[in-house]
Amino acid sequence: MTDQMPPELPAQDLPDSPIPPRADGRRTDPGSRRAGLLTLLMLIPAFVVVVTLQQCSVSNATRNAEAKAQEIHPAGRGETFGLMSRFLVRLEHTTRWLESKDTTSINAGSYMKSLRDIASSPADRVRLAIVEAEIYDAKKGREALDDAAHELLALGGVLDQAYVSGLLEDIDLLDRIYAGETLTEEQKQQLLDHHGWHARLALSFGKDNNDPERTDLIDGGGVLIIGLGGFGLLVVLALIAGIVLFIVLVVKLGTGSLRMHFRAPVPGGSVYLETFAVFVASFMVLQVLSGLVEGRIPVWAQFGLQWLIVLSIFWPLLRGVSFTRWRADMGFVAPRGVVREISAGLMVYLASVPVYFMAALGSWVLVLLREMLRSSVSGEAGSVIEPPLTNPVFEMLETSDVLTMIVLGSLVTLWAPLVEESIMRGALFRHLRSRMGFVLSALVSALLFGALHQYDVLMLLPVIALGASFAFCREWRGSIIGCMTAHALHNTTIFMLVAWLISAS
Repeated sequence: MTDQMPPELPAQDLPDSPIPPRADGRRTDPGSRRAGLLTLLMLIPAFVVVVTLQQCSVSNATRNAEAKAQEIHPAGRGETFGLMSRFLVRLEHTTRWLESKDTTSINAGSYMKSLRDIASSPADRVRLAIVEAEIYDAKKGREALDDAAHELLALGGVLDQAYVSGLLEDIDLLDRIYAGETLTEEQKQQLLDHHGWHARLALSFGKDNNDPERTDLIDGGGVLIIGLGGFGLLVVLALIAGIVLFIVLVVKLGTGSLRMHFRAPVPGGSVYLETFAVFVASFMVLQVLSGLVEGRIPVWAQFGLQWLIVLSIFWPLLRGVSFTRWRADMGFVAPRGVVREISAGLMVYLASVPVYFMAALGSWVLVLLREMLRSSVSGEAGSVIEPPLTNPVFEMLETSDVLTMIVLGSLVTLWAPLVEESIMRGALFRHLRSRMGFVLSALVSALLFGALHQYDVLMLLPVIALGASFAFCREWRGSIIGCMTAHALHNTTIFMLVAWLISAS
């Protein structure tokens, strides 16, 4: 093969084809159609296995939560009900302090309604009574305890009897607290073992707010108000800016004034599809390995194994692609300057914020419809016991030591933007663009990107929306620096918010 050979001929099974670029700058990627077919034959089953393992993990987590829901254990800081309880009590006491009043604030009613809506299990309804007593008075708390006892007795034939008996005993002990009686140390310990923070709140009922037993439970509302208010303002500003930028980008696209810098390769190459396949295979091996070493090595070391997958990025180099071409093909370049690429990434991310929220709303609607369908099929108004509403990141941050949190933080804020963007927008999107138009390439890469995440399938819409916006950034700029910037900004914001919520509660 010589430089005079027509450029439209397919590349051979050489690692770096000597075929020169066409007049429009496009050229065939290294590899061949035959290698691409072999890669697909290995990639498809590996991808199915990875997605299946991810969804099995989601199903197992749900089953574990359902089983755990019929055990009396303290509400974790990562559980939505536990988190909201802490926030409500702290905010209510801070509001009273600001208003210089000892009576219930005018906002307490709406806060309590929200808390009642998420009190899904009988244990949560017992804890709801504790919060009712704290927000209102002992009489209100005792009434709520009575309601919780009636619900338990009505469900007695469905629930585990030990679970029912334990909660009925707790209800009796709590009722005695709000009647002004004193419990034994053994009885107090039973409540603490069963209800944790909520039990501490009940046992401190009636004491002075400056008592050391209460200050740790009710103080800190001011920090929450400032923090949540600041974050809320930031979200509103991001939405406004995002809507404006989204409209600007759409107008520029419609008028043709937004120049696309990505140059799609000529069909025929396979090395970047191979790169995606190596990533998927590595991820599959890691999932199996993690299952084998779980409980045998520290959690931080188990998380740290994921950093090994970064090596998949360099597969083209092992196939003989030159470093210079690898950088250019993968998008590790900034011909218009790194600052401009970072700025473009920030712009695309802001423009995607409204789309992200719409996708999140769509996921919420789909989940709601699924639950309504399940209820109609079962003929019940709802589940007798629902698993606690939990965020897996909340749980990991709640139970992790410092070293594990550092490793987890590095995966969320560094590994994901670097590896996922390199593979999904650097390698896979490039390969797809050699055979498809932008819209279809963006959609396919975004769907595959979402499928690789360990979320309930109906909760993948926001992830897919982000994947599509990152693909647009790649098409627009040609570089993946902006994609990595947008991805890092999103993940870091979420991670820091979750970490702060856990620490502040």
